[in-house]
Amino acid sequence: MKKITLFLATFALSLSAYGALPTGSGEFEVDMPLFNRAFEFGARALFIKTSAPEVDYALLFPSPTSRSDGRYKSSRPSYDFGYKLYLGYFIPCSGNDIRLTYSDFEQKDRSHSGAPEGFVNPPNPRQFQVPVRAFVPGIIGDVIVSDGGGPVETFPGGLVFDPAIVEATGSAIEGDVKNTIRQGSIDLDAGQFINIDNFIRLRFFGGLRYSRLKNNFNTTFVIGNLTASESTLSGPFIGTIEPFTVSGLSTITLASQSQLLESIRQTSTYNGIGPRMGGEGAFHIGGGFGLVGSLSTAMLIGKQQSALSKTTTGELALALAGITTVTEGTPGFDISIDDLTPPIGSVFTTSINEIQDFEFDRTTRIVPNLEANIGINYTIQLEHCRTVTIEVGYYVNHFFNAVDRLAATATNPSSGPLTDDSPIVPVGVRTRHTIDASFAGPYLEIEATL
Repeated sequence: MKKITLFLATFALSLSAYGALPTGSGEFEVDMPLFNRAFEFGARALFIKTSAPEVDYALLFPSPTSRSDGRYKSSRPSYDFGYKLYLGYFIPCSGNDIRLTYSDFEQKDRSHSGAPEGFVNPPNPRQFQVPVRAFVPGIIGDVIVSDGGGPVETFPGGLVFDPAIVEATGSAIEGDVKNTIRQGSIDLDAGQFINIDNFIRLRFFGGLRYSRLKNNFNTTFVIGNLTASESTLSGPFIGTIEPFTVSGLSTITLASQSQLLESIRQTSTYNGIGPRMGGEGAFHIGGGFGLVGSLSTAMLIGKQQSALSKTTTGELALALAGITTVTEGTPGFDISIDDLTPPIGSVFTTSINEIQDFEFDRTTRIVPNLEANIGINYTIQLEHCRTVTIEVGYYVNHFFNAVDRLAATATNPSSGPLTDDSPIVPVGVRTRHTIDASFAGPYLEIEATL
């Protein structure tokens, strides 16, 4: 994209420079036109797409546990329509004009990955290995006290296991991305026209540009293949004989229907204003046709704001695989547990709704901007020096360092960055870096001078 921008800039400069060359007769004239009072209206339809790096959103592997033969999956921007409108006023008895321009473009792209393409992971493969914390409700059981000859006493609901936290991990089985970028600009500039030999017209201008760029890069993953840790449950016995405690180790299993939905939302917004200058030229080749080109640059200064939000939602279907009791209390008595609620082997659900988000402070940033186009036009002469011009060509608008990309990864503070063998300690490390954004594609413009 930068090569295309450089080519357009070179073409526009060459067109302007050609106006300074002598004609075949060795003589050429340079003059400033004197306009009558007039207005110009223009509308440009753009059919362009965005070009921005770092739109990878997933890694595809042959199996859930594989970390080889992976390939990146990226958001692929398509062409969308945008527009540019302008209104100009020619100052009487001069070669000057004042022009107000408004442009707007929004692009929305979606992409999906999953079977049969492969097993999905985000570009950082360890992202989903950070545990999800699930709540296991308190468990109540009946306590039966025996002395060897049979039950001595039964205490319904006499055992209460405290609520527990279960950590579940899994891998993504499907992934989606929605990448939306919107760019709008308002320009106010004053121009000076110059004619060269009646077949080249140049306009040099300067003024102000205000631009706004907003990018939402949202990914959503379905997390499956979930496994859960073992959870130690313990609680006191509630009864009339001498107190004792009962504890147990229960393996928490996850039913196959357990799935989580993880959404990661990145937002980047830039608003800037600054000086703008440039030039445009038209080379008349006869029969109403002409070659046109323009080049402008702006130096924007404004505020950049970016944020990341990660939301994990869903329901885990949990089951208790078994409880082994260990009792402490009065010697000579046997303790057994019965009618656990929820009972052993039954499936119960617990809801997951975790939100992790952070936002970087608003910062002041300078964003250079380069805009150029080349094309061919056809002008229709009307009465009283009025004209209608139809123009087609190729357009580029490039913003440097205008979009933020954010990341939040887990590290182990005791052993440095995560490795395949290191334990998971979800301590967030937040990173931010900037990327360029380009908008390029063909255009059709209609202009009327009245």
